[in-house]
Amino acid sequence: MSDCDSPECIQAMINLQQATNNILSICSQMKELRERAAAFQTAATALGAVALLFVGLGTAAAAVPILGWIAAVILYAIAAFFAALAAIMASIAIAIQGQITDLQKDLVAARDVFTKAASEVMTKCPGPPAECWGDLNQPTCP
Repeated sequence: MSDCDSPECIQAMINLQQATNNILSICSQMKELRERAAAFQTAATALGAVALLFVGLGTAAAAVPILGWIAAVILYAIAAFFAALAAIMASIAIAIQGQITDLQKDLVAARDVFTKAASEVMTKCPGPPAECWGDLNQPTCP
């Protein structure tokens, strides 16, 4: 049996593969959350612009004599509704950013686990490196 086939070496390589998969999983989650946060930020910006549009319309309506103030109040209420929606979307984007921060901490820990697992492979698989070790490069997030 070669050094590569020893139970210690096999377990070390399994641990390294698990560490690699964990990093890739965290990277994937972070990418998805970044995309989701960007979508909510875009929605918040668009809804804020719509709210400003209704404020402008309300201001213009207020200048109209006779019933213009009624239209202005209605338009300001609509503006307030869109502003509230924009605030909700922005707060969701901020909450998602908090999740991304948590995942970044998890990524740091996962990288430490990978480094230890790679070291374990080098120690427990003493055969020729090209034969036993495989890829010891730490995966990176896109």
